[in-house]
Amino acid sequence: MVRNSNSYFIFKKQTEDLLNFIVTVFYGVSSLRKTIKDLDSSEDIVTPRPEFFVHDKTKPKSLYRLSYGYKSKIGAYGLLSLFSFFEAYVKSILDEIITFQGGLDDFIKISDKKAKKFMEKSSEEINEYKKKLQRDYDPKRRSDYVYYAVKLSDEKYVFPSQLFSSYGIRRYSQDIKRLQTKDIPKILQDALHMEIQNSTIEDYRKIKDIRNEIAHGRRSEYSIKQVMEFHTFLKEFAKTIDNHITENYFIYEKYG
Repeated sequence: MVRNSNSYFIFKKQTEDLLNFIVTVFYGVSSLRKTIKDLDSSEDIVTPRPEFFVHDKTKPKSLYRLSYGYKSKIGAYGLLSLFSFFEAYVKSILDEIITFQGGLDDFIKISDKKAKKFMEKSSEEINEYKKKLQRDYDPKRRSDYVYYAVKLSDEKYVFPSQLFSSYGIRRYSQDIKRLQTKDIPKILQDALHMEIQNSTIEDYRKIKDIRNEIAHGRRSEYSIKQVMEFHTFLKEFAKTIDNHITENYFIYEKYG
């Protein structure tokens, strides 16, 4: 099996660190609330000073009030981080395809070289086959078209769609630089020929819309349970993307 991309390893570590941090915060806040509540004391309670905020003088009862709704707030901020990590992963893996081939200039040179090499060395036999496919289209001669197209394929003929490849690489490079979050499924489908179920796209858009609501202040709280469900979805989606790309695009073409 092909290895995972570097981009995926980074995404995996980021999400694991995020979940570990969320668990740590839950432990910390839960313990603090319990300590303050169990003591059932006045403002005389002394709590440990927080690192980097050692001069903070917030009283225990005020701390308790500040912790109200902490679960849903952590859920909201966790979702923001989680989706940002996923978005960064996709942009990184799309760029990693180009890097794998030695960078944009080298990738384009590889494509140009193959096209020019073939066009300069077209044999008489290939030219004869081509002529059969260059006449005005006649539906009655479909079987002939199939026959000569197969003959050209056997001769490793470079068809017009393949001759557009260097232009496609340039366009792809431009598109990933200005890629918007909403267009992630589209570029995976159109540029990388990845099959994505409609239900997956709908779930992705749902998470994206919720992320936007939180980021733009229209929503400040979110269920941690649902965040964990979204984490599972994005992790599996990233893994599927990674498997598709590493299997089909992480191939050294320079020597082909």
